[in-house]
Amino acid sequence: MKHHKTWWGESFVLALEGFIDPGRLSRGRSYRTDNRILKLEQNDNHVQATIRGNINPYFGVTKEPRYKVDIKFNTISKEQWQAAIKQIGNNASWLSKLMLNEIPGDIDDAFSSNYLLPKSYDDVEASCSCPDWDNPCKHIAGVYYRIANILDSEPMLLPSRQ
Repeated sequence: MKHHKTWWGESFVLALEGFIDPGRLSRGRSYRTDNRILKLEQNDNHVQATIRGNINPYFGVTKEPRYKVDIKFNTISKEQWQAAIKQIGNNASWLSKLMLNEIPGDIDDAFSSNYLLPKSYDDVEASCSCPDWDNPCKHIAGVYYRIANILDSEPMLLPSRQ
């Protein structure tokens, strides 16, 4: 089921599902909202967020917890970017879509051995201050979904992860 307005927002989540258990990832869907994500800052390839957790007296959690999520995406080197820019510059279709603030569907072809979307755990370093040691916990997953939502309206942030 599609959850994003654009193919690039959906592709970001599908890329994550390629190496993360989709069930575990989907548990974070309800954590992508403004009600849960109290603060989100993105600086190049680094995203930091503060997430509102749940009160659960059964587990002894009587005060609303706040969790810190930290996500870093691998970067593409300057040389790899230069090669990709050369490829993009030679493709009029890609250029016209980029000028319209759209990401061409086959843009990964410009990156030869590299790519815009994460492909494995080696491409993402994520942590959360919550007691769930699995990765991603629902808080990290919620931030992934928020990133996908942001990409729907601001697709040029996708390359900025490099």
